[in-house]
Amino acid sequence: MRHWPIRVQLTLRYFLLFSAAALLLVLSSWLLLNKSLVSTAQSELEERTEDLAGFMHRQPQGASLEQTRSALNREYSARDEGKYLLIVDQNGDWLYSSQRRSIATPMSPLPARSPGATPAFHTSLRRLESFSCTLQVNGNSYKVVTGLSFRRSEALLRAFARNLLLLTPVLLILAALAGHLLSRKALAPVAAISAEARRINETNLSVRLPVSAARDELQDLSETLNQMLARIDAAFASVRAFTTVASPDQSSRS
Repeated sequence: MRHWPIRVQLTLRYFLLFSAAALLLVLSSWLLLNKSLVSTAQSELEERTEDLAGFMHRQPQGASLEQTRSALNREYSARDEGKYLLIVDQNGDWLYSSQRRSIATPMSPLPARSPGATPAFHTSLRRLESFSCTLQVNGNSYKVVTGLSFRRSEALLRAFARNLLLLTPVLLILAALAGHLLSRKALAPVAAISAEARRINETNLSVRLPVSAARDELQDLSETLNQMLARIDAAFASVRAFTTVASPDQSSRS
């Protein structure tokens, strides 16, 4: 690459920089969306668990296992809400289990600790976000596992990824255009100095290049070239003076 013109090198470097930034933006956007969807799903599951805790608090104390099962079936079978729900009491008896076996089979094991979110897991059917905790209600302990299918969120992520892939070529074209424009702008002062230097010849060596007010490399370049022009001008002046002095001597000798 060192044999390429500087403008080409600058354009390529700017292009690589902008392309890397664009691709990083695309990837981070997808990751942030995925994180937001997972967080939303977990919030929904936590709200469902809080709703369950309130329902259990409203149940009469001393209710039998069958009475509790019937109450839970009446409450949650009627409003399934697309979420899996499993409730086991402190004796290991199942109080309620959703009929949504199509969400995931088998379900995640009962939580070993509480409260806390269990990791998302995959089945042959689809991904499931799950949340598990232990509820303490009226002196009784209940292990709760609730799950939510991530199918719709995954469809949204796929659609978003497709749109990002379609947008990527546009971003790369814009990166190339931006790199070209920035390289031209960066080299414009150098081109101006070169154009001024071409106008200087032996007849106007007193002309000096314009010096930028900015304290940068271009100012150093202009000052260095002006110093060189001053030395050349002085050398030409010495040659002209010597020639002027030597010419009468040559004439008198002849």
